[in-house]
Amino acid sequence: HMDALEPGAVFKDVDKDSHLIVPPLQARRHKLARSQVSSSEYFSVSFEVGSNVEDDEFVVAAKGTSLAEALNSVCAKRGIDLTNVNVYLDSYKTPLPVLTTETSWLGGKHILIKGKDDRPQPTSQRPKTKVSQVSHSRKSSGYRGRGSRFFSASTEDAACTEAADSSGKSTKSSKQRWSGLFGNAKDTKMEALVDHLNNYSKHGIPQLPNADEDLEEALYNLEEDWRDVVDNSSSLPERVQQQQTAVWELIHTEVAYIHTLKVVTDLFLSCLTNLQAANILCDVDKTRLFSNITEIYSSNKLFWSTYVLPMLNASRESRGVLNPQLLLDGFIRFEEIFRPYTKYCAEQSQCQQYCRERHGESELFTAYLVWCETQKDCNRLRLMDILVKPMQRITKYSLLLKAIQKHTEADDLRLSLDQMISRVDIFVNSVNTTLRQKQDLEKLRAVISRIEAYDVVESKDEDLERLVKSYNDLDLTCPMPGCCNSQRRHLLLEGDLKIKDNVTSKMDVHCFLFTDMLLVCKATNRRSEGRFKVLRQPYLVERLIVQELNRDPATLAVVYLSEYRVPCGAFLLSSPDTKALKNWASNIKKAQDLYASAKQATTASSHSILALSRQPSGYYEDEWQ
Repeated sequence: HMDALEPGAVFKDVDKDSHLIVPPLQARRHKLARSQVSSSEYFSVSFEVGSNVEDDEFVVAAKGTSLAEALNSVCAKRGIDLTNVNVYLDSYKTPLPVLTTETSWLGGKHILIKGKDDRPQPTSQRPKTKVSQVSHSRKSSGYRGRGSRFFSASTEDAACTEAADSSGKSTKSSKQRWSGLFGNAKDTKMEALVDHLNNYSKHGIPQLPNADEDLEEALYNLEEDWRDVVDNSSSLPERVQQQQTAVWELIHTEVAYIHTLKVVTDLFLSCLTNLQAANILCDVDKTRLFSNITEIYSSNKLFWSTYVLPMLNASRESRGVLNPQLLLDGFIRFEEIFRPYTKYCAEQSQCQQYCRERHGESELFTAYLVWCETQKDCNRLRLMDILVKPMQRITKYSLLLKAIQKHTEADDLRLSLDQMISRVDIFVNSVNTTLRQKQDLEKLRAVISRIEAYDVVESKDEDLERLVKSYNDLDLTCPMPGCCNSQRRHLLLEGDLKIKDNVTSKMDVHCFLFTDMLLVCKATNRRSEGRFKVLRQPYLVERLIVQELNRDPATLAVVYLSEYRVPCGAFLLSSPDTKALKNWASNIKKAQDLYASAKQATTASSHSILALSRQPSGYYEDEWQ
C-alpha cells in the first residue's frame, strides 16, 4: 500500500527512462506526509531552450513544494539555469512565478520551459540560490502573531532579493518577476504596482483598522477534533458521539469560513486599498467588486465570538460534551445578526461580473489579482470563487443544524433545534425572495428598454392628441393594480404570434405575458435591435377569457371583459407551433392564478392591519378604570 511507504521510497522502482523526477526532500519547504505523495499526482514538463526540443518529463505535484524547487533538479541536469528561462502553463502566454507557485495544483497539467534569449545557460555561469538556504528567513503566512500585517506566502522571493542585495546584486530581478508577467515592463504604472507588490512580499500588507487580536487568537487555536475537548469521549454512546461530530462540523466550518472572509478583507481588500492610497488602480470601484463583504465578516465574527466560542469554551472548561442549546439565542437573533447577507447575496453576481470586466480590460488589475491569488493563504482559490462563499454559507446552517438534530434524543433540545432551523429557513427564504425580486426587476427593466413609447390611441384633433399624449406613460415597474408594493410583477413568457381582429387581418406581433397583464407589441423598423412598440392596450389577465380552437394553424380565441364583465374587445392569436400555443394558454391561466393570489395576500394583510388599529388602547382603559 502506497501510504505505508516513505516519501523518498515511493518511486524507487520506477524505470529511469520514464523520466519521473521526485524533488529531493531536503529541498522542500515542509516534509511531506505519506498521504501527500501519489504516483498519479504529477505534471509533465517539456523544454524548448535554444535549438533543443527534448522529450517530456514528469514531475511530482506535491503540496508544500514550489515550482522552483520541483524544477531545480530537472533543469540542473541539463545545465540550465532556472533564472534564465520562462516557465509557461500550456497554452498560456504569461510566465508563471516559479518561486511563489505551488506545484500541488499543477497535477495533470503540462508545463513548457523556454529560454528567455533562446540560449540555454549553464548553471555554472551563475551562482545558484537554493531555497533551503533562505527558508529560515521566511515570514509566517498565517494570521496569528502577525500583528497588523498580512504576510504573503511568496516571502521566499523577498528573502532571495535581500540575499542578493547583501552580496551587491541588483534588485531588478525582483521587479522583473512581476513586471515580466504583464506586458510592457517600461510602463510606469506597472512599475509602480510591481514595486508595491514586492514591498508587500517583503514587509506585509498594511492592514485596515479594527483588528481584534484576542478574537483572531481564538480562531487559530481550534482543536483538531471535539475528542480533544471532551474527556472520556470514547465511552460516550454512539449517538452522542455522532451528535458531537455534527456540532464540531458546525464549529470547524464556521472557523474555516471566517478565515476565508479574512483573506478577502486582509489580502484582496487591504491590498487594493493601499494601492489606491498610492494612486494605483484608482479606477477600480471597491464597492462594486466586494459589495459589503466587510459587514459579512463582522456578522460572522459577532456570531462566533458571542455564541459559538462561548459554547466551545464552556466545554473546554468542563471537559464535557458540546451543548448546542447554548446556540439558541444566536439563532433566535439570526435575522438581525446576518442582515447584511440580504444586500450581499443580491449583489454577488454583479460583483463577479465586475471582476470579469476589470480582468478583461485592465492589465494592472490582472496583475493585482494574480499576485493576490498566488499567495499561500488564498489556498489556490480565485477571487471569483471566494465571492460566492457567503451565499453558500448562509444556506448551509440549516443543513448543519438538521445533522445535529438527527443525532439528538433529548426532546427539549430537539425542540430548540426546531426553533433554530425555523429561524434560519425564514431568513434564507427572505434572502431568496429578495434575490428573486431583484432578478425579476432586472428582467422587467430589460423588457422596458426594448419597448418604445406607448402610442395606442390616435386622434386627429390636436388638442385631444395633446391630452392623450400626456397619459402615454406605461410604467411596468409600478405596483400591480390591487396589490401592495411587496407584490411585484414579473415576466412569465414572451414570443412571436399572429393576431387577427376586426381592425387588422393577420399581423405578426410579439407578446409579453406578465403576472398581471398581456402586452401585445409590434416590431419597429429596427428589428435587428429587438425593439418593439405597443400595439394594443394592456390587457389585465383577470379579465381575459381564453379558449383553444381546433384550427390549423393552432389558434386561441381571446375575449377581453370590461369592469362590468361585458366584452369590450376580442381577437385571435395563432401560431404554426401547436405546442407553443398550448404553452401560451397554460401560462395565461398561471398568470391569472398568481395575480389572484397576490391580490388575496394584499387584502389579508390590509385586514390584519385594520384589526390591529381597531383594538382599544390599554392606556385609555386604565384611565377609565
